Amino acid sequence: MAHYKNRLICFLDVLGYSAMVEKLGIEEVYTKYSQFVDVARNQVFFGTPENYEGPKTNFEISEIVSDSILLVSHDVDDVASTNNFIGAIHLFLELGLANGFMFRGGVNQGDIIFDEVRKIFLSKEFNDLAKFEPRINAPVCVIFEKAKSIIFSSLFGFKLQEIGVVPSRALPIVKWSVPLKDEVSELWCINYTFFCSGEQVSAAIEYLAGDLAKQENFISYLGFLGALPETALSLGENRTVGTFVRVMKSRSGMRVFFVNESGGIVGGPIQWGFPSVFIEPPEDVTIHVDSESNQVGFNVVGRWAD
Repeated sequence: MAHYKNRLICFLDVLGYSAMVEKLGIEEVYTKYSQFVDVARNQVFFGTPENYEGPKTNFEISEIVSDSILLVSHDVDDVASTNNFIGAIHLFLELGLANGFMFRGGVNQGDIIFDEVRKIFLSKEFNDLAKFEPRINAPVCVIFEKAKSIIFSSLFGFKLQEIGVVPSRALPIVKWSVPLKDEVSELWCINYTFFCSGEQVSAAIEYLAGDLAKQENFISYLGFLGALPETALSLGENRTVGTFVRVMKSRSGMRVFFVNESGGIVGGPIQWGFPSVFIEPPEDVTIHVDSESNQVGFNVVGRWAD
């Protein structure tokens, strides 16, 4: 039995799972699951700093039982590790959407007792997540108030945690009026559709056709994101890798992908870890392209954390 103190806890539920199993069978559902679960467990979303010596995996605990997913972070005192956890949830949701899965759920923070042999998992904060999840009437992953401080400070730094962040489509988390079953609540959500293609998003909308309320709310969510400002970096004309670069930044690294003028994805995404954890995400990001190899590199300017 292990007692984990002060960890981030994520609980996700697959929407439309019963109908999926009925239609495809459990073998096909397993195949689709396995295509992205291991990737989310091990792939670093933002990239890791060059001096990173933290955990090699994104989750301390990851358990999947039928349509329920439980994810637990490593020690939250490590900024890069915490960002890896948040990024892994983002990647889990993103890859799930690409593979025909839609999720809803939340992230909380608290203590856990886990007996791996007996598969006993106890946590008050997990219970709060499990009670709240059915109230969410849209395919989003919300951040509980108790977890907001550590997530904000890890992604954005203490200064931006105090003064707030400028709304942007490219933020790892966004604040949205989340439709619940009995009210609408302003909550921060994982911005997981940022790296999804238009075709994938259209398929996700179609997937929700059996639940018109969730479908309409997801369309509303996409409209909200589309109205947010975003600054894309230009690669210049006649570059084979694309015309613009869209960037999502944290204090420990960034993830980018390449799009054409109409917004179609033509390359990436790729991860780029910073030399060290910055005090806040760097504002000054510039691109350089090798004229012979057409390889893209990035320069960032910011203050490193001690």
